[in-house]
Amino acid sequence: MKTRAGLADWAGKQAWLRQSCLVSAGLADDPILPPKVSTALLAQTVGVLHLAGQSDAARSLLNGFTRGVLTAAQAESDWKSILNKELQGFVLSRRETATGPIHALTHNVFLEDSAGRRAEGHGRSKRAASIVAAHNFLLQHYPAAVERAYAATPVTTAKPTADLPDNSAHRQAVARLQMLFGLPGPARPLLCQALLHSSWCYENRRWVARTRQRDNTTLAFLGSQVLNFESARTQALRALVIPPSDLAVKTLPNAWAAEAFEQTEISSGLLQGAGQSQLGASTDIAATAFQAVIGAVYAARNFPDALELIWPDEWEQAWHILMADTSALDPTSALERWCSAASLSLSFDDVVIGPDHDRRFWSTVIITSAALDATLRLQANHPGTSRTKGRHEAAARVLRVCDALAQRNPTQALSESSQRDIELARYLLQHLTHLAQSGDSLPVQWRAHRLFGLHLAGTPEALVEWAAEADEILGGNSNGFDSSELAKTFRRAYEASDAPAARTPDEELADVLDLIDHAEEPAAIDSVLQERLTLLCALYRVHGSDQEPVPWSQLAADWQLLHRSQITVGDTRLHGDAIIASRERAILDAAIEAVLRGKTQVTVIPLDTHPFTVEINGGIEHTHSRSSALDRFCTLWSQVTPTTRLTTTPRGLQVTISYPDLSADPGPLATSALALLRPPAEPLAQSIADLLHDIKNQVSAARFAEAMLATTRTGRLRNQVTASEHLDQAQAAAKQLRVAAALWDDQTSHALELGSFLHAFTGAVLADAPKTVSINSPQAAREAHVDISEAALRSVLNNLIKNALEAMNNVGTLTISWSATTDEADILVSDDGPGLSSSVATALVSGSRIHSTKSGGNGIGLLGAQTLLHRRGGQLIPTPVNFGTTWTIRLPLTTPDPTEAS
Repeated sequence: MKTRAGLADWAGKQAWLRQSCLVSAGLADDPILPPKVSTALLAQTVGVLHLAGQSDAARSLLNGFTRGVLTAAQAESDWKSILNKELQGFVLSRRETATGPIHALTHNVFLEDSAGRRAEGHGRSKRAASIVAAHNFLLQHYPAAVERAYAATPVTTAKPTADLPDNSAHRQAVARLQMLFGLPGPARPLLCQALLHSSWCYENRRWVARTRQRDNTTLAFLGSQVLNFESARTQALRALVIPPSDLAVKTLPNAWAAEAFEQTEISSGLLQGAGQSQLGASTDIAATAFQAVIGAVYAARNFPDALELIWPDEWEQAWHILMADTSALDPTSALERWCSAASLSLSFDDVVIGPDHDRRFWSTVIITSAALDATLRLQANHPGTSRTKGRHEAAARVLRVCDALAQRNPTQALSESSQRDIELARYLLQHLTHLAQSGDSLPVQWRAHRLFGLHLAGTPEALVEWAAEADEILGGNSNGFDSSELAKTFRRAYEASDAPAARTPDEELADVLDLIDHAEEPAAIDSVLQERLTLLCALYRVHGSDQEPVPWSQLAADWQLLHRSQITVGDTRLHGDAIIASRERAILDAAIEAVLRGKTQVTVIPLDTHPFTVEINGGIEHTHSRSSALDRFCTLWSQVTPTTRLTTTPRGLQVTISYPDLSADPGPLATSALALLRPPAEPLAQSIADLLHDIKNQVSAARFAEAMLATTRTGRLRNQVTASEHLDQAQAAAKQLRVAAALWDDQTSHALELGSFLHAFTGAVLADAPKTVSINSPQAAREAHVDISEAALRSVLNNLIKNALEAMNNVGTLTISWSATTDEADILVSDDGPGLSSSVATALVSGSRIHSTKSGGNGIGLLGAQTLLHRRGGQLIPTPVNFGTTWTIRLPLTTPDPTEAS
């Protein structure tokens, strides 16, 4: 503590440090920085220099301290006693003050003797400030006394002799260490000391006194500091390459040092007392021994800049153990975060047993669910040697259950668990299910902490498997759950999950719209673009509609009736009475049409029933352009529903429809998850399909007009004008499609700072708005980051504001405000217009298609905004008000990425 206080005092007086740093306004006028600030700045500077390979420069910065304060500390002189002796009759008065905030007080001691001589000292405690003041008084008025104190510093530690205990395993371990690290003979006593436990030294105290040896605790302290430094250095270097979202460097766990001790195969050389030897080396004893070995090596090698420079290749595995990421949370902290995300209350009950020298702590986790109005207690499987370790044991037991519940097959993960652990799993599932069916938007942390299977939602088949086994764990406790609300929860998680690696219809649509936008003349619209438009129109039409399922036999009969002699269907009895859902039928119909496009005979061959598989064969010519078109066709149609995959074959296409094997009467969670395999109709998709149909018609008309024969120049010009007019209308419709903001939003993570964004956005709106409209700007009361891109949120707000201005006829008041909780943020957009049509509000809430009340409107703007927000885990909510219209945009909060530019 003396050294630390002296370092803070010394750092605060360094002019270069004060002049080169930027501080807040509150510290700008202070000539001396608070000890905590100056020490932190010095540590950061030295650390950066060391990471940059400038250890000599870092060492030179500390020379003044090591020569002064550290030397004084090593002298072990009592400056106050020396001062009282030197005063010789002069009366010394003392005054004390304290400055700075309570959490960072600086104590000041002012000394003055009867001759008027003064000195002062500052420190983090009264004692430290008194010592510094006495030292400064001596330096100013009795410098000779300081010199005498330094010169008289006794060397109290005698070097141990070269004798080693008469133990062959110990001697072999010392010799091995000496060889591995290339140490000279005089280093052997230090290596010996590192392997001497205090219990052995007590039993062999005569030998210890004769050889001037001691136990390994002092070396262990040095070694622990070296290992902690190396661990912090390693993690800092990693962070420079891949910056983490949060870096918390912690003390190296004793368990890691103990494991490394076993890995190095020198544990047999550790000498313990007879009684302790019978018990074996505990984790703490093994860790202390290894730390002492590192301390001995570090001192024997004359304190190198980095331990890694002298680390032997034979100990590489030990290095990996020691340099693992210590920022990982301990079990207790990890469980606290898990429970916080799950809205559970957590506490511990600790019981201490055993004598004082061998106490054991049995901890019990207490988890309380306000949703269930219930509490569950679970004791650790093993006691800890401290209260903290006991709680870690209890928390680790709970976390193992939490991890099992997050697996794709939780019952299998819990198969070897105790009955009490299974009861905990059931309790946690009941709690999470109760919250999931509440209808509220769940925090984004549920996916991050792998709660309720939501991290599996991006793969519906995996979620269905998880849900079926979760129902099995719940057993009879699943009665009364609302499957429809649970299905909505799973649907929102699916929409907010990572985008699939394959090309999506939205990406294809964005590309097609770009091609149309950049077409400068009708001739730029070719047959390939027209074919892509036709494909997209069919895709979105399927996404926007929902028809009754049909039996396989009926579907085969429909094909034969529709296509007559062009199609032959194999034995339909193979698939029996298999039921084909609406989207699955659409994929099969599209595959038949694609193969028939070659105007050849088509054969449909049933191949398998589990999964349902058919081949559609015909005379397809596999040219490069045709193969490319078929690959695009298969990729896009395979994303219509999670159950169906489309692939090319040498003669045509293969369709595979897969469903998980579930019981005839699935539970509520499995029933809810199954809804993802049969997606509902999407109103936005139907509106997009309608606009695409209009675009396709205009493009076809433009191509037709361009191709019409004309015998006169006027006729040719008239045809060009007609074609150009159709292209203009196609481009206008394409621009209208852009209001579906989902087309602009990507599925990568974002951390948009809401307050500053809304401030800038409102300023831009105010600049462009009519003077007859007043706009109330939001105040940034706090900082909050939301998981959405700036372009996406701007497009949502632009749509709502455009609707508001039209509803008010550009006369009135528009208000934008926001607030945030710990999990989510709400943005409110309000106007004082005539109010929102009840049919629009009802359609939006129910997920139905919106029929706009505006002339020429199609509701695609609101549907696009709603879809975009759902994909980010948010909501668009029409809020009831007495007059006007108020919309609430609800978005989950997220943590900013430190790699992003500010």
